[in-house]
Amino acid sequence: MLRFAVTQLSKYLLASCQCQPVRSVGKSSKVIYPWMDRRKPYWISETPDPRSDEDLTPENKSFLETERLLQMENKRTPLITEQWEQREWIPNVTQRCGLIAIKLGMYPLWTKTGRRLDCTIFQVPDNHALRYVPPSDIDQYISLRDPRGYWLNSKRIPSWIAQRRWGLQLVGAVSADPLEFSAAWCGLFKEAGVPPKRKVSRFLVTPDAALKPGVIERWEMRGGPAAHGSTKFHRRMGSAAGTGGRVIRGKRMAGVMGNRFRHARGLMVVRINPKLGLIYVAGATPGPVHCYSLMHDCWLVNRRRELDANPPPVPTWFGTDDALTIDFESTDDFEADLYHDIIHRSDDVSIAYSRDDS
Repeated sequence: MLRFAVTQLSKYLLASCQCQPVRSVGKSSKVIYPWMDRRKPYWISETPDPRSDEDLTPENKSFLETERLLQMENKRTPLITEQWEQREWIPNVTQRCGLIAIKLGMYPLWTKTGRRLDCTIFQVPDNHALRYVPPSDIDQYISLRDPRGYWLNSKRIPSWIAQRRWGLQLVGAVSADPLEFSAAWCGLFKEAGVPPKRKVSRFLVTPDAALKPGVIERWEMRGGPAAHGSTKFHRRMGSAAGTGGRVIRGKRMAGVMGNRFRHARGLMVVRINPKLGLIYVAGATPGPVHCYSLMHDCWLVNRRRELDANPPPVPTWFGTDDALTIDFESTDDFEADLYHDIIHRSDDVSIAYSRDDS
């Protein structure tokens, strides 16, 4: 009897809804319900999403995405109109611009002596130089006007700002459809002549290498006593200030954990895939898979000596070397890989026997 009553009630509810299909999309159909016309809460935007257009075919949709990216590009970009020139590497002075990479995971490689190396694979998406702030204007940079995010308990200005030896190079990575961002965000990339980017970061560079265009877990506090008169004080931080006093800047309190850069210095690049944009780095790196990572030249003494002995191109490699040719139409994506001298190539034989060997 209960099941019959529920069945009859569901029939009356469906009959009162008067739902009608609007458009057939494959095997499914879109249905409009009466409660869809009600006014949405204030935090829900009622403007239609321009990306969701069911009347477009996949071919037309991809064509419009390509056209939107072409309209955002500026044909008068400095990469095309201005002549580039190579500069000399100055020991202990030159600092080149870095790269924005995406961590893909771990992969083992072996040396020629048989030692295994656990390497981290990074993929370098399309990086573009957006803007360069010279050292003379670095103190006027917008994000540096409020210094509280850089030094809390010290009134001394950091040396990389006071000495004015470094400039700021803004780099963007991972191009995306302009419809996914606001007009203000898309306007940041018009001057550079590149499509909008999902990730924007900055690097400290020298002028000669500039490119033109919870408290316990957080601070390891001891916490309150577990018994003996402790009331709701087991995991509190304790005193913050005296009676009538102010809270000193930099007081260790509960807050957001993570969201900070962790450094891994002196890692060696052992393999590069120019076709797929892959970089193999020896050792483990902080961060989860698919996180953004910033890669740049190391300042450790031994690593710096290696750079001085074999200077890299400054400010970057312009693609004028004919020795590196990449066949993008080839089905083998790893035939043009560049290996370190100590690494055993994956396409070479590991053990070779001759007929004379017994």
